[in-house]
Amino acid sequence: LKLNDRDKHSDYDRYVYSSRYAKAIRDIELPADPSLEDVHAAAKHVDSLDSLDAEECVSVDGILLVHDFLTEQEEEDLVKKIDKKEWMISQSGRRKQDYGPRVNFKQKKVKMDRFEGMPEYTDVILEKMEAASAKKLGEFQPFELCNLEYVSDRLSAIEMHFDDSWIWGNRLIRQVFFTNTFRGFKTLHLNLLNNCVLTFTNDEKRLVVYVALPRRTLVCMADEVRYQWKHGVLSQHVRGRRIALTMREPSPAFQRTSVMLPKENVEGTEVRSDGSDEDEPMLTEADIKRITCINFIKRELQPKFKRFLSQMENQKRVELAQMMFKTLFAFESSIENETRSIYGEEVNEELLHEFFRAAGQILFSAEVISEFIDLLSRVLKFSYVLFGSIQNSDKRHVSFRRKALLLERISACIHMITEKDHYNVRPKVCMEAMRIACKAIVADLVRRACEEPFEQSLLDTLTQRVSGLTKWAIRLCLKYELQQLDNELKASMEKNVVDLITKQIFNLVIVDYPESGDLIDDLRYCMQNNGGYGRSKLTETLASEVERRLLHVGVGTRDILQGYASAVDCLRRLDPTCVIMQHICSIIRAYIKQRPDTVRSIITYITGEKREELSEQLAKKRAAIVDEEDMAGVNDELIGGDDESEQNWRDWQPDPPDAIPGQSRRFRQNADVFNMLVSVYGSKELFVKEYRQLLAERLTKSWNRDPLFELRYLELLKLRFSEGELQQCEVMLKDMRDSDRIDRHVCNSLYSFQPFPISARIISAFFWPKIENEKFNLPDEMMYGLSVYGKGFETHKASRKLDWMTGVGCVEMDIELDGIIVSLAVAPAYAAVLTLFTKKGNAFGFDLLWRRIKETWTLNEMASVLEMDKRNVKKRLEWWQNSGIVAIATKSSDSESETWCLASANSKMDRLRGEYDVEDESSDEERGEDTAAVDALEQYWTYTRSYMANQEPLKPERLHTIFRMFASPGQQGPSLETVIAFLQRKVKQNLLTCSNGLYKVVKEASAH
Repeated sequence: LKLNDRDKHSDYDRYVYSSRYAKAIRDIELPADPSLEDVHAAAKHVDSLDSLDAEECVSVDGILLVHDFLTEQEEEDLVKKIDKKEWMISQSGRRKQDYGPRVNFKQKKVKMDRFEGMPEYTDVILEKMEAASAKKLGEFQPFELCNLEYVSDRLSAIEMHFDDSWIWGNRLIRQVFFTNTFRGFKTLHLNLLNNCVLTFTNDEKRLVVYVALPRRTLVCMADEVRYQWKHGVLSQHVRGRRIALTMREPSPAFQRTSVMLPKENVEGTEVRSDGSDEDEPMLTEADIKRITCINFIKRELQPKFKRFLSQMENQKRVELAQMMFKTLFAFESSIENETRSIYGEEVNEELLHEFFRAAGQILFSAEVISEFIDLLSRVLKFSYVLFGSIQNSDKRHVSFRRKALLLERISACIHMITEKDHYNVRPKVCMEAMRIACKAIVADLVRRACEEPFEQSLLDTLTQRVSGLTKWAIRLCLKYELQQLDNELKASMEKNVVDLITKQIFNLVIVDYPESGDLIDDLRYCMQNNGGYGRSKLTETLASEVERRLLHVGVGTRDILQGYASAVDCLRRLDPTCVIMQHICSIIRAYIKQRPDTVRSIITYITGEKREELSEQLAKKRAAIVDEEDMAGVNDELIGGDDESEQNWRDWQPDPPDAIPGQSRRFRQNADVFNMLVSVYGSKELFVKEYRQLLAERLTKSWNRDPLFELRYLELLKLRFSEGELQQCEVMLKDMRDSDRIDRHVCNSLYSFQPFPISARIISAFFWPKIENEKFNLPDEMMYGLSVYGKGFETHKASRKLDWMTGVGCVEMDIELDGIIVSLAVAPAYAAVLTLFTKKGNAFGFDLLWRRIKETWTLNEMASVLEMDKRNVKKRLEWWQNSGIVAIATKSSDSESETWCLASANSKMDRLRGEYDVEDESSDEERGEDTAAVDALEQYWTYTRSYMANQEPLKPERLHTIFRMFASPGQQGPSLETVIAFLQRKVKQNLLTCSNGLYKVVKEASAH
């Protein structure tokens, strides 16, 4: 946009305004159509002149420039406040914001109905104007404010024009950012963000004057320049974004007590006859009174309200509630007093309510509304506490009256805020404050409920307590807001339940399950009802707690397996997709695989400690166990499990977002405790191998042998394994049935010849795992009984002969010592050691009865007679000694020189009145340590310690490889079990530490 009628001004003389000399000065070097940079350069040039030529100067009365009117920070803050209000599209590429009466200049109409005063940032500008020039700018009272935004990309401009003089007074103040003026009626202009040029033209004098406006300059136009010079902003003088604030004061006609206007021009005005022209427009006294009241609210009450908000931020809740009531009540009293002082007897209730509502809009502005909502939410939370306390208090107590009064004042505050005859800001304030307060109250209710012992469903308890909010809301007249928040509060309650239970998730899943089952059901409902809320956090928390509290060296393998089984059952219940279960169990599985006793512990856990419980799971119809790697890449979405039917296809749900891509859905959801425990092995073959070994051990012991159960359990296992995988175990159980049949036949045929009952287990060696058979001499009486049984078997099976494994099985004995008789079953080796202290009686019954004789033995003598390793003899003697059957007759520093004899009856024998598993009184590592091979590794300890001290923690497999290198040619070297036993011995001696199956040297320990 250029000057109107550009050709008309082409022959005008061109001047540049000098702020230093307050004159317009001709600059012959100025181009005919100067740019922004040309004008600013010319302005600097004329300001630098030492003297002026009078013929080259022109007076332009009424211009006042104040450079650097604002600081950079003040400018930044002011622009932020301006931009909070929406910009409206204007003419010539501009956008605008208007404050003041609505004016129709063509029809000269003014409407005051929406005029509620200037924005608060004008107070800062007016204060700085007075500081800049109290005489010229201090009395300026803006009647109208217009913010104009210019952007160079839009070619923003404003044409050359005169400002209206009908309603606007002499002074116009603008700022590039803002300008002010002196005496008379002025326009102030403030220029912001970028430099600009204000162009003036005088058609009578045929002059053009360019006024350079640096950023943050205030311009005041009044008197001659206000009425005789047109002004405008050309598009070539705008760079980037520029904001101009223009403030105008009212004309003299609008400053009188009663201003003449045509009746049809101003709504709610009247025509007064005061000697002037009856057709002259006027603003009525009622309009002036209304503006005066509005200005009182903005000038007096709004600053006080802001101070109240800042002062109450850190106040205690009692003081906050008291001060809120006093402040709101005091403001209404002040408004009423001011209104009565202005209107006098014209005041009525309707007028007061109108100004109360106006005060609500002014005081609760967008700038402070969030602060007040925060304070009000605190008051509402406090009122809930008061309400509950009053319900449970004695009405005769003084504290009851004090609490009731405080609650009444809070209720009065809500009334003033919400009612139409008061501040009437209910939609703006109450809903958000209630939302914040109610969510905090619900969170507290959930926290308290989770800390209490559970007598019923947690969700049922919480639903009852949250419903109690209704009475409180009714008391405060906020029932509508509470009803609107009903669904939101229900969701908030459920999310809080998820958050709080997540903090206890380890105990609920690993420690307390299945007692925690009801709480797990509540947790599942809350998560599913809120789109899986808290799922990832729960998984992360449980994984972290499992690693910290369960997976460390201080927790036994059995306890870890128990936690693993609980995690499987509980997490299946919590998450039917089993994604969380697979994630948590994979962490436990990866750790427990590193422990040397894991394999045996799992099979013992499955087939021993938890066999009844797991039998129920095995009986459930589930898919056969499939190794996870076998399902990799298989699309099993269309393959239904055994428990699926045509009726439940509508319930199909996709996998959750945290499911592992490519993981078999069927493999994951068909997992139960049994499947997951088997998965620890890594493959089914390893499980079957270990189960076969344990089954063999159990079937060869009479004190815990239960062939019928083993058969039922095997049949259940076959439901989870494919055909033929358990064939060897079936043969083993068949051998037990055949052995029972042979026993009956042999016993019937040799009843009169058998010295004592014998029950033989005749096995098919090809199908059985290798059974360690210790070689030693049995007592002659026992060997005689075995030979008689063998002859009976050969008679029944003419083509076969028995090969006795004398180190396997058990001997059921009655032991009488000083009149005390105990019955127990022990391994043959233990029975052989004890028989050296006895002699056979005169007759044989169902059990052998051994009579005490006075005789002592040394360790070497017993080892020689039994042809048994001395360490094994010593171990078995110590067991009998701990049982109170034998004792040391003569002590010696050399254990081999000690003598042993039968003991006198004592209380220790009471422990033998039950059955004892003497074969398992030591751990796997201890059994390994009892061999000479462990002692043989002691010669390498110095080297081993030095090697491990310079390495990261090592696995036993690595050391096993090294020890095998030390073996002589032709020898295999120590087994892995021997190496583990050796390392465990050093752990007991505090020379090594073991963590997660890795061994490292204790630095403080000295080498042995």
